[in-house]
Amino acid sequence: MALIICKECKQQVSSTAEKCPSCGAKVPKKLSVVHWIGIGFLGLAFWAIFAADNKSSTSSSAASAPSTPTQPALSVSSTELARAYEQNEAAADALYKNKVIQVTGVVTDITKDFTDNTVVMLRGVNEFLGVHAELEESEEQKAISLSKGESVVVLCRGGGEVISSPMLRGCRFQ
Repeated sequence: MALIICKECKQQVSSTAEKCPSCGAKVPKKLSVVHWIGIGFLGLAFWAIFAADNKSSTSSSAASAPSTPTQPALSVSSTELARAYEQNEAAADALYKNKVIQVTGVVTDITKDFTDNTVVMLRGVNEFLGVHAELEESEEQKAISLSKGESVVVLCRGGGEVISSPMLRGCRFQ
């Protein structure tokens, strides 16, 4: 048992006390080394899960690259794709998710995502919710030469919708 200083009244209080006997303020509990080690392991576990999930999604997109599709590619414009998801996400997923899609659209932005993958944004139904076309690494040099407003055709695998924006994975320029 140690004596600590109350943050409210500045009187000495036992570290095992629930409240300060002088002013009634709650005595903060310090986390032990065991608690901090547990928090560290929990953080590492979350990081490992995220890293493994990111690695498996990258390798699975490489394993199922759209250049050798097992089914014929569906052709759709980026605005049609965005409109389909805006009207009915479940129906759009049934049509496009995990399918090989050839998408024609106008480039609104060329950027990087949080995992440093190059993403070409294509025009959607409005200026705020575009279609995200995540490129394969081999396509990065082509993305560097793109300009906003340019029309492109990409062959991708449908990735569903995230926060009202259709996602395309493993994209290659056609």
